[in-house]
Amino acid sequence: MTTQIKQADESKAKRQRSGFTSPFDFPVQKQEIMTVQGGAMLPQMAVVRTDLPKSDRQRYLGIVSPEHNLLTNVDLMNGVESSFNDLGLRFRLTDAGSNQSGKHFYGRWVFPDIKVNLGQIKTDYGVANDNIQMMLEVSHSYGQHIKGRFDAGGYRLICLNGQRIGNAMSAIEFLHRNLDEKELFTAASLQMKSLADMFDGELSDSWRELNERPYSSETTRRVMDALQYTGNIGQMYRKRMDDHLAARVATGKIRSQWDSYNSMTFVTSHYMDKRNLSGSIQTAQNAFDWILNPESIPERPIEEAQIVEAQVLAQAAEENVNEN
Repeated sequence: MTTQIKQADESKAKRQRSGFTSPFDFPVQKQEIMTVQGGAMLPQMAVVRTDLPKSDRQRYLGIVSPEHNLLTNVDLMNGVESSFNDLGLRFRLTDAGSNQSGKHFYGRWVFPDIKVNLGQIKTDYGVANDNIQMMLEVSHSYGQHIKGRFDAGGYRLICLNGQRIGNAMSAIEFLHRNLDEKELFTAASLQMKSLADMFDGELSDSWRELNERPYSSETTRRVMDALQYTGNIGQMYRKRMDDHLAARVATGKIRSQWDSYNSMTFVTSHYMDKRNLSGSIQTAQNAFDWILNPESIPERPIEEAQIVEAQVLAQAAEENVNEN
């Protein structure tokens, strides 16, 4: 246990050093402020950054109810890491930060001792072991109506992707209203213990199955189409997925459906907005479910399919006119 406690202390020490803490570690308070409603000035409670001057509008992180239980980013991180220590888990904080002046926080922890190996893979730097470590991602907001989340999964070391086991890994969600911190961190402990017990077995079997399944360009295209027309990704992220996949196919790095799935999650892990962590996680979950079970890929809505078909026919007709 000494090793785990020392590591937790080192994580806290990092957050106390200049430069590391500034993105998400700052003083906050619940304060009563005056707001205009229907032409009248009314008092309301707000979460306020007390390190910013009153003239700075970014100091106001959200209007909240009197029942709002204030949980700071650092208290959340320390509580999560204490849960790891209680379980005897060795951990490493790999990513943490915030945006919108500190309103939204995200953090990622991996557990080096809990991992699976899917063999070896060709990389730009030679052949390497394809290892996946257990991972926990946490998102948190000071706003009243945005849920915080604990999402458990796996972390692929080669491409630094956050991997998912589809919707089988359920998230823990919480709001600040009447929040019981003890219950929250107890739930996090139970979630991580359950994942640790199942990681190299039931949960990793689906990864291995995809790793052994030959690459199918048709299935991969259908999955990416479905991600787009179901609203998981927009045109910009779809283009990134297409470009990344094409580059890896051209260099012989896409040999299995596991490879194509990782090409998609490279975009969700590295490019999608971390303010919407739950959105990028859901996208990765859907991609995994659909590529593992192609029969579950949702069909394009009939109305949209008809519009696309009409656009294709119109374009073909236009090209035919130009040729004549």
